Amino acid sequence: MVCRRMDDAEKRELKRQILNTAFEWPDGQQRLIADRTLRTWLTRHRLYGFDGLMRMESRSAGTCHAIPENVLDAAVKLRSELRTRSVRGILSVLRSQGLDVSNISHSTLNFHLNRLGAAP
Repeated sequence: MVCRRMDDAEKRELKRQILNTAFEWPDGQQRLIADRTLRTWLTRHRLYGFDGLMRMESRSAGTCHAIPENVLDAAVKLRSELRTRSVRGILSVLRSQGLDVSNISHSTLNFHLNRLGAAP
């Protein structure tokens, strides 16, 4: 779609073909490309060329900004002490220890506990 000149009808037809074709991904699975993904790729290519298509990793990937480090460490410790302890229970214990957990969502804490290997 980016390497040749086409009129609007040809672009629409090629886009339809691309969106209806299952492609093999690096993990070996066959998947369709979402319309939004294709539009994103085309925009990145138009703005930045081929380099724009390379996945850009965040410098802070794998870190947690929503939960203070000391709170997250305490939550991991609580989960490791009792693997069946729920996120609600962990937050309750942290609150009783005097830590401010008022702005921590259950799903965010659960995500980071899982990411750190402290899943139930």
